[in-house]
Amino acid sequence: GEMHRVLKRGGRAVIGLPGPAAPMFETLADSMGRHIEPAAKGFVQRVFSLYAPDALEALLKEAGFKQVDVRSTSHDLSLPAPREFLWQYIGSTPLAGVMQGVGGAARQALEAEVVEAWNASASGDGMALEQPMVYVTASK
Repeated sequence: GEMHRVLKRGGRAVIGLPGPAAPMFETLADSMGRHIEPAAKGFVQRVFSLYAPDALEALLKEAGFKQVDVRSTSHDLSLPAPREFLWQYIGSTPLAGVMQGVGGAARQALEAEVVEAWNASASGDGMALEQPMVYVTASK
C-alpha cells in the first residue's frame, strides 16, 4: 500500500525478492535462534518468506496496482568462504545490531556451527549458491 501511495500515476514498481531459503540460510536461522536469540532466527526466516507468485500478485492488486507481472527464476551466486560470508551477511543486515551486545562465547558457538555446516558447500576460496528469486513489476 505504501509503495502504491508514493508512486506517481503511471509509475511502475519493480521488486526483487529472494526465496525460498536455501538450506544454508536455514542453518543460519537455526543457529541464530539457538545461540543468539529467537527473534534473530525469525529475521532470517522472514527475509526468504515472501516469494509465492499468487500471494505477491494478490498483495499488489489489493494495494491498487495494475498490470502485475510475477516471474520466478534463480541465479547462481559465487559467495566468499563460509566464515567471511557469515560475518558479511550479518554485518549487512539488521542482525548487526543484534550482534553488538552478544558475548564472545555465543559468537564463537554461532560461527563454529554455521561455518562447519557451510563448509560442505565450500570449494576453493568460496561457496556456490543457486538462489531462487521472484521479480514483480506493477503499474499504478
